[in-house]
Amino acid sequence: MTHLCLQNAADAATISAFQFTSYDVLANPLDKTRRRADILKALSLESLYASKIELWVQGVYSCMRVRGRIMATGDKRIHMDNGLCIPLHSIYKVHFN
Repeated sequence: MTHLCLQNAADAATISAFQFTSYDVLANPLDKTRRRADILKALSLESLYASKIELWVQGVYSCMRVRGRIMATGDKRIHMDNGLCIPLHSIYKVHFN
């Protein structure tokens, strides 16, 4: 598993070239609801304390851990600092530090 931090320009390029899955990596509806709640919690913590989180993202051929701050979220994607977008259906786990 690759561990990336969004402070580095090389890591940002690696994430931009990463092939995300086209299907949802979570099958259980309860897990999907928990993921959505964790994303909203991370967004709230970022706006209050500028706190960083760690996302476990599943790709087509590999998975990676991305550490950074969530700036905005929508129905299908989250927007992180440095302007990166990650599809919600590729996020396997949200970890708060």
